[in-house]
Amino acid sequence: MCEQSTGARETRHHRSDRHVGDARYVLVQSQGSSTAANIASIYAGLGDNDKAMIWLNKAYQARFNPSILLRPVFDPLRSDLRFQDLLRRIGLPSR
Repeated sequence: MCEQSTGARETRHHRSDRHVGDARYVLVQSQGSSTAANIASIYAGLGDNDKAMIWLNKAYQARFNPSILLRPVFDPLRSDLRFQDLLRRIGLPSR
């Protein structure tokens, strides 16, 4: 009996993870680049440069306002080659 309830709980957990991901996708699609850029700033603030860059690229694809990159939260990313490449694609100097 305990195994069944654990399995059901795990199934619900996986479903809720999927729904959270779906909701985040819908939010970004509906609100566009500013949401993606804000999510990037959160990841940058947490020190997760990989996820910050993923979200900055999503913001770039949605034609975000590049002035967000001036925020100090992105300072740790400035030496990252991916960040420098993003600046180059936008047409801003990387240094």
